[in-house]
Amino acid sequence: MKDLDQVKQDFLATTTTRTQYRKTEIEPYSIQINSKLGYYTNLMNLLYLSAKALPAGFTYRALPCWISLFTRAFNEEYLL
Repeated sequence: MKDLDQVKQDFLATTTTRTQYRKTEIEPYSIQINSKLGYYTNLMNLLYLSAKALPAGFTYRALPCWISLFTRAFNEEYLL
């Protein structure tokens, strides 16, 4: 696997969350679901990366879905 400094791309894209939930699905299990929703955000922070979430359309359940663009720390200009 290449070190991030050896990668030639300005940024990479990932999904922002693994799944989307309706408000009624979140309320009974808010702590557990919040942990799942923060999985990718925590990963970006731990790897010291800059990221920006962008809307990417809707799922088959008519829920919004997002992608995250990420790059090396302090290279936010590639995400704008």
